[in-house]
Formats: sequence, structure tokens, C-alpha cells
Amino acid sequence: MNQPLRKTLLVMLLALVSVSCGSLKNAGDRAAAEPSPLILVSIDGFRWDYTDIHQAPTIDSLARSGVRSEGLIPPFPSKTFPSHYTQVTGLHPAKHGIVSNTMYDPGMDASFRLSDNEAQLNPEWWSGEPIWVTATKNDLVSACMFWPGSETEHDGYLPDMYKAFDGDLSSEDRVNQLLAWMALPEDERPDFATLYFDIVDSAGHRHGPQSKQVHDAVLEVDASIRLLVSGLKAQGIKDPNIVLVSDHGMAEIDTTRVIFLDDYIDMTDVRIVDWSPIAALRPPADMVDEVYEGLLNKHPELQVYRGGDEANLPERFHYSDNDRIQPVIAVASEGWTITIRDGYRASRHLGSTHGYDNHLQSMHGLFAASGPAFKSGVVIPAVESIHLYNMMAAILSIDPAPNDGGTVLIDSALAVER
Repeated sequence: MNQPLRKTLLVMLLALVSVSCGSLKNAGDRAAAEPSPLILVSIDGFRWDYTDIHQAPTIDSLARSGVRSEGLIPPFPSKTFPSHYTQVTGLHPAKHGIVSNTMYDPGMDASFRLSDNEAQLNPEWWSGEPIWVTATKNDLVSACMFWPGSETEHDGYLPDMYKAFDGDLSSEDRVNQLLAWMALPEDERPDFATLYFDIVDSAGHRHGPQSKQVHDAVLEVDASIRLLVSGLKAQGIKDPNIVLVSDHGMAEIDTTRVIFLDDYIDMTDVRIVDWSPIAALRPPADMVDEVYEGLLNKHPELQVYRGGDEANLPERFHYSDNDRIQPVIAVASEGWTITIRDGYRASRHLGSTHGYDNHLQSMHGLFAASGPAFKSGVVIPAVESIHLYNMMAAILSIDPAPNDGGTVLIDSALAVER
């Protein structure tokens, strides 16, 4: 082979190798730049110790392989809607507006109930910026397979994909819907998604934390999470960041621990906005002092506070400066129920419930997280759920909206390099 031809072939070969290496590098860069999706899974009513009491091998495996806390401390009150919305906004209920599952707003002269879909879809009830909106504002794709507030427009935004809540939809079908979204082309696939299960909560309310019904519900949800993990793996998504949380724990109740408000005050003109274990009372303006003083120190298992302009609730509750917090707030001790004798039915006061002082260990929920963003094999102390929002924003590499949370979970749960 003559010298000029050899040089020409050598140049062509080097050029080909360079192009091939460049293509491989670009492909590698794209793969490295493609973030693992973040999936936030709520198991409503899953108490912090259910993995010890009941069988949950998948949940336990994820917890042990990643980060788990000794409990997730909900906001006050430890109820479903306030707690879930705190998790995704990083705001205390008094700031994000969902101060309970049942509310009355005197300025709007309107009520909010879990059974009232029209009220839930009204943006006036919801303040703050949920994480799916923050994600959308940063050009990420979001999907919500149920979550309180996910069907409501926030600042004109909705999740890119979402389903209206349907309590009859099975746990398996909920997972399959999320997997269908995750199977979309890469540019349409969710970067952030939520998934919600409510059967553990329902079983706990009716039968109590130690019951076979709760055991079976935990097993069903655990199997559904196993389906999620295997389904993602089958789609080639082998390293998702999965965060398992619950909104509150559970405390057992019974008919021997009941406080009747009408044993102490005349309830004729008192509106009960919300019931046990935190009773939100709205007397006529000229009766507020009478009702407050009539209940104060009358029962050893009942704490009574002023709301409104004269609020004297414990500072750690962060429960003031919102007109939806009623003038008189009565808080039952753990395991106690508040009611009135008129219409009392003992069958309603069996099983277990939540809503008590959020610092009671029985009210603490689940936090476990696994994936490339998280440390491995780490147990951290019980942590307040208000810090979840900032942690999720950090994982998604987006700036959080203003909130009340800190960097506790960023510092304790996230891997140094992620």
C-alpha cells in the first residue's frame, strides 16, 4: 500500500473512531442527565410501627435499603387533608388554609367537607404551592394518582396528568394507572408522581390498629407497592426514587372514654363545625366567653383553647391567625372522644381514630425512602412532615416556593452525591 493511501485510510479511521466515541459520550451524558423519577406514595393511616406489628415485606425492604425515620410527625391537627397538603407545600395548615377535614370560613360564608366535591375544587380554600405545581413551573412533568388538592387549580396550574378521586378504584388499578403514565415516551413521562392508598386508614378506623383487617389491608398495599417496583423495572426504570409516607397514625378508642360537651354547656346555639377529637365550636359572638369558660377545666381529659383574635393554643401547634380556626377549640386526650348526648351512638366510638396532639407517638406516621437520591441503610429520628417539600424540591433540582420547612431531611436523608 502506498504512503498517501495509508495516510488517507488512517485519517478516515481516526475520524470514524472519534465520531463513534463522541456518539457514545453523548448517549452516556444523556443517560446520566436523565433523572430518576420521584414517586411520592401515601399510605393513609399507616402508623409508624405497622411494619413491626403487621407483615409488609416490600415496604420493610425499601425502608431498610434506603432511609427510614422513627416516625413522621404530622401537623396539627393530625387529620388527612391538612396533613397531606402540608407534605406537598411545606406549610403549616394555618398558612395553607386546610385547617381540618371539615371547615367553615366566615369571610366566604362557606363550608368545606370531604363529601363536598364542589368545595374541594374551589381554589379559594387552598393556599401555598404544591410540589407538582413547582415542578410544572420548572418544565417538569407531573402526575397525581390521587392526592388531596391535586384536582384543584393552584395559580392556574393542574398536574399534567391526574385522576379524580375514586374510593372504589382498587389498589392494583391505582398502580396500573401510574405505570401506564410511566410507560409514556421519555419527554412525556412524569418526573414527579403521587400515589395514594386509603384502605389501611379505613380498616384502622373500623377495627383498630391491631386488627386482622388492618393486617390484611397492609398486606394488600404492600403487594401493590411490589407491583409498582416490578412494573417500573420492567419498563427499564430500575432506579426510581420512591418515598413512602403516611399522613397520621392511629389511637384506639372505646365507649368508656367519651366526653359529652352538653354535660357542661348548653349546646342549643353552638355550631359544631368539626367533631372529635378536636371539636371546633362556633358560638354566637356574645356567647364565646361563656362557652369557653363553661368547658375550661371541666374534664381532666379535655383541653380547651381560644381561637380567633384571642388564640391561646400552644405555640408548637402553629394553629392561629386563620379565620377558619373557630373561636373555641376543644382537644381530647389520647384515646378520648368528644360528642354530645343528643343522638349519641356507641357504635361510632369503637376502633381507632386520629386528629389528636400531633406530638403523641400514636399519631406519627411512616417515612421511608429508597433510590439513588437517598442514603442507604440509615435510620433517622422522627421528623416533621413539613420538611418533605424542600427535600423533594432538592431531589428534582428545582427551587422551592416559600414555605415553613427546613433542610432537616435534605441533610439527614439525601445522599451527598446525587
